[in-house]
Amino acid sequence: MNATRTLAEYAAQVRFEDLPANVVLRAKHVIRDSLGCLLGGTTFAPGKHLTRLLLPMAADGLATVAGTSRHVTAPLASYINAQLTNLMDYDDTLEGKALGHPGATTIPVALALAEQSRASGKDFLTAVAVAYDVYTRVAAAGKPTYGRNKQVRGLATWQGFGAVTAAARILKLDAEATTRAFGMAALHAPVPFVGKIYEERPLWELKNNYGWVALGGVLAALYASENLPANHAILDGQTGFWIMAGSDQCDFSLLTQGLGTEYSILDVSIKPYSSCRHTHSPLDALRSIIQAHDLRADDVQAVHMRGDTKIKVFENYRPSSAVDAEFSLPYITAMLLLREPTGYGWFDGEPWNRPAVQQLADRVQLEVDAEAEAQQAKGSPLNRVSVELSNGRVLQGEARFARGHPQNPLSPHELEAKFLGLAERAIGKARANELAALLDTLEQVSDISKLSAYLIT
Repeated sequence: MNATRTLAEYAAQVRFEDLPANVVLRAKHVIRDSLGCLLGGTTFAPGKHLTRLLLPMAADGLATVAGTSRHVTAPLASYINAQLTNLMDYDDTLEGKALGHPGATTIPVALALAEQSRASGKDFLTAVAVAYDVYTRVAAAGKPTYGRNKQVRGLATWQGFGAVTAAARILKLDAEATTRAFGMAALHAPVPFVGKIYEERPLWELKNNYGWVALGGVLAALYASENLPANHAILDGQTGFWIMAGSDQCDFSLLTQGLGTEYSILDVSIKPYSSCRHTHSPLDALRSIIQAHDLRADDVQAVHMRGDTKIKVFENYRPSSAVDAEFSLPYITAMLLLREPTGYGWFDGEPWNRPAVQQLADRVQLEVDAEAEAQQAKGSPLNRVSVELSNGRVLQGEARFARGHPQNPLSPHELEAKFLGLAERAIGKARANELAALLDTLEQVSDISKLSAYLIT
């Protein structure tokens, strides 16, 4: 069986009416979450820098660059908006059978091309649901072993298949063209660089480089629409994309198993904290202690956070920028203890430079736990936290699946509050509420430009 072709046929043929109600609802959730993160990125200092740098290069077109009044070509709008969506590291994630931030490289692409072609809300929702499904299947099938993942890791490397699927759907490519689009998307995949970038501080604005694969997904679909030839079995065989991406294994059955009945968008986690997802489980363990004991920062003598070896990646006590702060577990632990609101509250005014924050961060110790390492290798994350109080008392907490995971979901109120908290600063309270209401009835929208109009400032 040619799995590449089977996935392409699925991507080209599924209809909105084929999607179960819970899949449509989840698609609305991830779209709202990604648009909130996108709008948040437009007000973020690194986001303003990015937009200032790139807009002079842009040719006029029909796709909105969020946070501006410019309409540019779909490839460049996809690039900029993908970078902005991931900038605060607040965007949705996959964990477990696949990894990554699918919204950042899927939704900006679907939106840019939908706006260009005046596609409907149903078209947009279908493109997003199908793109999440294809990306997750490709990433899950080729996910490296735990040992290999410690050596070679890439997120953007795989995420181009979400971008190209969204683009192909909006452009209404048939199965043959979509198959070729997949082949060309692989040519735009970056090397799996994630492990290397954590070795040097500070972390930088380009970070995951999601803009590149968003742009590449659009170009691949456009090339395919013009009948350019490409490999027809890019996902198949011993020389398939999995080995190209640096993996040491591939379970080809996962590419097509349950296709059309099992939807990967239901596996997405939505973040409650604006930091790397790997920091969320220890933060949840600490949060449980704060809530159970009404813990105050002044009472804390020391915090011990224990997890698998990856916890040491975040042992950065003096972040020097907002992006660097997203990956500093001592810093965000201090902010949680100080009860500073996540999102803008963790970044406004460079709080990482405040002496009180630094002193509290210095009390945080990150330790590798053998049991947590073993559990992580089995796909069952475990983090333990103990807090030593100034009176000698020790409080303990534990967390496995971080909040926002499908097994530990955020409430509807939390999802809405997160979106409004991000969007209001960018477009104002009234427009943010209007956009939220529009997203709730997205399947009734006849022209997606009605949605993208809210991204203009």
